[in-house]
Amino acid sequence: MISFCAPTLGTSIFADELDTTESDLPIYYLGEVMVVGERTQKPPTAISEITAKTIEFRGANTVGEALSSIPGAWVSTGDKNSTEIKLRGFSSEQVLILVDGRPVNLPYYGDLDLTSLPVSNISKIKVIKGPAASIYGANTMGGVVNIVTKRTAQKRTGDLLFSFGQAHTWNSILNFGSKIQNLDFWFSAGKSKSDGFYVSHDFQPGKWEDGNLRENSDYDRFNLDGKLNYKFSPKTDLSLSLGYFNGEKGLPGGVNEDLPRFWRFVEWKRRYFDLAGESYLGTKWYLKAKLYYDGCKNRLIDYDSTYLYENRNYDSIHDSWDLGGNLLWELFWSDNNQSAWGLNIREDGIDKRMDVDEEWETHKTTTTSIFTQHQIEPFKRLSLDIGLALNILAPGGLEKPKNSLDPSLGLWLTVAEPLRLRLAVSRATRFPTLRHLYSIDSGNPDLKPEKAVKLEAGVEWQISRYLQTTVDLFRNNVKDLIERKGRGYTYSNLDQVILQGIETGIRGRLMGRVDFSVDYAYLDAYEQNTEYWLPYRPSHKIDYSVSYLLKFGLSIYLSGQYVSRRVTPHPESELLSPYFVTSLKLSQKIFNRFHPFIEIKNLFDKNYEEEKGFPMPGRTSFAGMKITI
Repeated sequence: MISFCAPTLGTSIFADELDTTESDLPIYYLGEVMVVGERTQKPPTAISEITAKTIEFRGANTVGEALSSIPGAWVSTGDKNSTEIKLRGFSSEQVLILVDGRPVNLPYYGDLDLTSLPVSNISKIKVIKGPAASIYGANTMGGVVNIVTKRTAQKRTGDLLFSFGQAHTWNSILNFGSKIQNLDFWFSAGKSKSDGFYVSHDFQPGKWEDGNLRENSDYDRFNLDGKLNYKFSPKTDLSLSLGYFNGEKGLPGGVNEDLPRFWRFVEWKRRYFDLAGESYLGTKWYLKAKLYYDGCKNRLIDYDSTYLYENRNYDSIHDSWDLGGNLLWELFWSDNNQSAWGLNIREDGIDKRMDVDEEWETHKTTTTSIFTQHQIEPFKRLSLDIGLALNILAPGGLEKPKNSLDPSLGLWLTVAEPLRLRLAVSRATRFPTLRHLYSIDSGNPDLKPEKAVKLEAGVEWQISRYLQTTVDLFRNNVKDLIERKGRGYTYSNLDQVILQGIETGIRGRLMGRVDFSVDYAYLDAYEQNTEYWLPYRPSHKIDYSVSYLLKFGLSIYLSGQYVSRRVTPHPESELLSPYFVTSLKLSQKIFNRFHPFIEIKNLFDKNYEEEKGFPMPGRTSFAGMKITI
């Protein structure tokens, strides 16, 4: 697991051929958690990878949309109008999300609204769903999503994109990069605004929704990101990244609630810096270090139906931060044998006030991981990965730290050149978040860390040059999963939870220009003793896509997703109806610089809910232009 350098079978090997005239941006090496070297990739666990070109071709406007088609992943929007990911049944707060190796999960809730991450500066997204290497440290129980941003090796490159849609929706993005001798930089800015979205024509109007524009679904977002890289020598790089996000959004209430909430994030801000350096010391040693700070301020106001400040119920502020760093020291014994040692440390903190007249509360925790990882290849067709991590949580105000010792083991076997087998097992820990421990209405300082024994077995078969398939079986035995039965309940540890299933997919190319993919995922997610099914985990999910690139520059991309019934949380435990949605994007290349496009999401205007009481957008159309600089 230490070296990642080749495309995986979890992603289309043809995606980068969609636009052969556009210069590829090199991988941002300091953004990788692990070393990228000129070595054969032999990860013993399933990895899905999405490139910048694939994101653009699909018309994904948010990170959530980009991740939604990954097998075993389900992205949903519901309470708090937050778009979050579940991987193989694990919730968003159990998935470690990284940007250039910097953890971005919010300190208080542990989750992340994926709409707050811009897609404009993404080079690729790598998703590990099964057992993760010990080198990632703590809080990887649900998997790892690593977003790697762009870096240029050209004298000048960039693009400008703008689009318009219904409900006064518009989006604009500017990217620009340049390289001058040993210095290169990348700059990205984006602004998007909307009055909200229209529900489907099949939606039945009710007391709080008239069946047109969704109540309180508007947003206004702005992001600014920059990165400066300097090469001191052919083997030593230093990088500084800075970013700012500012937004405001409404939080649509549940349409079935007797007393719906009228919430708005009137402030929704984030700022960060990331300083990283790497150096190859001779031919055997490699050193990488990172220091980062991430601050977030959310101001939430609970109104009545008038949305007047003087009629508010409360005006709360969450001012959170995380400060941390990591150190990696790696030794290359040979091309096929490597060892790594390192340290990850992060302090999470929050200052919160439930209302303007209440006192401020401050809470902090510190998470430390000390790890070692070894990759050996005893035979040409066999590779082994062995790792061990000591993880420690030091919660402020609690009597003693919480800790875990988590091993990992993986095997990669090439049976024949087109057929490869993978087997991986690990124990992973997720520590309680600040909310789990200190929330006034639901916190429990006696919570135990969540722990999972994760098993995965996979087969990868390159049937022909233009056809490939994968099959992955997985089982996660989770002990002390932290859940609550519903609002007003205290968080508690469930005894034993089983998350198991199968993922399979096939992708290929027909007639040289038609690419297709079909992926299926099956999931069981239940508490073993009571057979309580975990809410909002679909048992069946199917994703498909078909793309056609014509000779005169017109590209057609059609994609769809089927999601089976999901159970709602206690006490109702109702079943939500299954749904199927499909989307279409048409793009035309003109003189290699101009790319007008049309996008239609939810093409057949399906009325559906990802979570109970929160109808999703009906048919939504966009038109825009991308101009390459």
